[in-house]
Amino acid sequence: MKFNFLYPIAGLSTTAASAALFNLSNTSKSHKEEVDKEFQRPASHHYNPKQLRSNHDHNSERIKRAEAAVQRFMTVNGIPGLSIGVTVNQKTVWQRGFGVADVETGAPCHGHTVTRIASISKSITSAIAAKLMETGQLDLDKSIYEYLPDYPKKKVENVDVDITTRQLLSHMSGVRHYPKQSSF
Repeated sequence: MKFNFLYPIAGLSTTAASAALFNLSNTSKSHKEEVDKEFQRPASHHYNPKQLRSNHDHNSERIKRAEAAVQRFMTVNGIPGLSIGVTVNQKTVWQRGFGVADVETGAPCHGHTVTRIASISKSITSAIAAKLMETGQLDLDKSIYEYLPDYPKKKVENVDVDITTRQLLSHMSGVRHYPKQSSF
């Protein structure tokens, strides 16, 4: 299934990362169609941040529909809290929190709520890698040292070993995990 949503409030095309972020593969077909309908826009529509701010009344109805779609998505998938932001040209044009940030205390989720990124970075990294492959900027079978010459060399029995992007993406490179950081 290919996801090519267009945000209703920003007119921004998304990639497979949207599918990972919204985890739409776990929702029913009718719900997917409903979300697709809510989030579809002609690809020819593009907005800049100034247009978005000056066109507030026009976008407020779309924002309400998007918020309703998010609420339905959270209900269907049992998601207690969610923080969403939309940026255009590196400027935040809309952000909002939904539900609770902490189910134990009931603290609300806001547009500025910070959460641990956890494993979502894997999906986003894979989507970005796929896009780079599509444009010929990344070869999965080249040594990562061609892209990151300063990356520490991996040694096995005192011999330098090449690591490929394919090995990194499939967790077969032998590179160990990073230490836990509470802010990440």
